[in-house]
Amino acid sequence: MKIRKKIVLTFITVAVLSLIVATLLAYKMYDNDKRVQDINKFSLEMVLITDQMKINVAQIQQVFKGMSATKGSDTIDTHSLADTYAQEFKNGTEKLKEKGILPEKLETLTDSFNEFYQSGQQMVDAYISNGIEAGNQSKESFAKFEQSMDKQIADLQTEAVDGIHTDMNQLGEQTRTALWTALMVFIVNLAMGYTMVYKVTRPVTRGIENLSKQVMMIANGDLTVPIVAGTKDEVGTLALGMEQMRTELVHLIGAIKESSERIHVNTVKM
Repeated sequence: MKIRKKIVLTFITVAVLSLIVATLLAYKMYDNDKRVQDINKFSLEMVLITDQMKINVAQIQQVFKGMSATKGSDTIDTHSLADTYAQEFKNGTEKLKEKGILPEKLETLTDSFNEFYQSGQQMVDAYISNGIEAGNQSKESFAKFEQSMDKQIADLQTEAVDGIHTDMNQLGEQTRTALWTALMVFIVNLAMGYTMVYKVTRPVTRGIENLSKQVMMIANGDLTVPIVAGTKDEVGTLALGMEQMRTELVHLIGAIKESSERIHVNTVKM
């Protein structure tokens, strides 16, 4: 194989390996970046939904307390308003379920909300039907359900955020692993490239060194050592040419020697 072809093949091999590593690393970084964006979007939506759920609980509390204070004499349709806030809360839980956020906790939260809402209705009915004393008793129960709702929503939010932090840490670890892998592959690739270049250039330099020694031997008059072409590249071609030259020199010197001897013999006979 020609030296130029060997060098070109070596370069192409190293370039292809480097391109593969760069492509895989770029894809991994792009994938991680996309996942980070998705997680950020997901976390923002989750926080907004849970915050709105907290607001819905507070709104329902205010509606029921207002109804209790006025004993249902408001001209505004407060029952309908409470139902609207309750539906918004349930819509929030459904959105969280669609996103796969802690489904078991959401089921518990939904049950607690239903108890909270029923407790509020019972408080209003107690104030309207049975008076302030009965209403105050129901109010204490309603306050406990309210505190339980606030705590459950806060716990849900905290646990979901902790899960997001875990996902982010995993992405960071994957990114570091990808970078270390790319670095190791780059080092291996560099070592392979050096090895391949060495294997290509070493026979060339060795062949040239041998030819240089044999040329010096010929220059010193030693034509007895044949020049062997150890490769089939340009150095091998040069070695074959020099061997042919050495052979022709041997024949030429032999012919000159033979002619000289004949001339000497003829001179003696004369």
